[in-house]
Amino acid sequence: MANGRDRIPTMQHDSIHKLLCAFPRVIADILRGYLGWDIVARLDFNTLEQVSAEQVTQALRRRLSDSVWRVRCDDGTWVWIYVILEFQSRPDPGMALRLLGYVGALYEQLQRLPEYIGGQVPPVLAIVLYNGKREWAEVLATRERIALKPGTDVEEMLPRLRFPVIDERRAERLGPDARNAAELMFRLWSLRTRAELADLIGSVLDCLPEAEERPLREAFEQVIVEEVVPAYFGEGSPLREARELVSIETMLKDDVMTFEDQAERRGLDRGCETIRTAYARMTRARFGREASERLEALLRPVLSLRVLGKLGEIMVAARTGEELLARVAARLAAEPGNGRSPA
Repeated sequence: MANGRDRIPTMQHDSIHKLLCAFPRVIADILRGYLGWDIVARLDFNTLEQVSAEQVTQALRRRLSDSVWRVRCDDGTWVWIYVILEFQSRPDPGMALRLLGYVGALYEQLQRLPEYIGGQVPPVLAIVLYNGKREWAEVLATRERIALKPGTDVEEMLPRLRFPVIDERRAERLGPDARNAAELMFRLWSLRTRAELADLIGSVLDCLPEAEERPLREAFEQVIVEEVVPAYFGEGSPLREARELVSIETMLKDDVMTFEDQAERRGLDRGCETIRTAYARMTRARFGREASERLEALLRPVLSLRVLGKLGEIMVAARTGEELLARVAARLAAEPGNGRSPA
């Protein structure tokens, strides 16, 4: 059985990130909570703004899930932040050279803006948000991808860019006092139990007061109702009907069943239903509608694939509808719990 982390791909990574990473609060909290740059303390996050598509070069525009932001530094200059979303299932060391192209293209575009023509361009800081199943351990650096030993006289001609990678599934838990919206987003990818989901919902409610952060709070609500709940509990889950985070939290609080158990339960139910349907059709073809309906009533409570499998021989060997029903009833009566155990 795959673990809870392996089941996350059923969620729409790109649409979730596109929704949540459109909020300045999330981008600011990524910088404040997960990057140790000294420049972060000098940034005025009240000036943080997403750059419009018209200001981004065509090469970048094709990466629709990525976003470019800018924020004022304390000396009045702009700092550009390029947030790259990486949805590969495993780390890609070769990504460093691709990012070199993207950052270079952004610098090229910046020098064409009226305020920078003939002068210096603002710094571009690129960040990678990685969401793969495997841990990202490689250093994302351009120089290490170039096959030339250090010490040559062309060393200064080679690009030396390093890109920080935030591994969302394994990102540090900052704790409730941090009130970090980026952490809340990262926790979406490492949920395992109902209790953990209830705890995350409680953190969202605490961290994002409705009066102050209503749009972002509603965005998290949308993600949890439309992505997390169906991914772990199925499209027909009553949790989807709750719609509001407070209601979902209440329904989850006292249940610590793992999401893996939830998935196994749904798979078991589907398997049992398939066998029950096949037996009913077989009975109807051999012994008529009444026998089929009576068999369906007998089998409806049976939740064990093992027990249902044992009935196959009876289905084939019975010569009349009455004999079939009597033998099935006797077999079920001999099973612990009348076959209702999912063993």
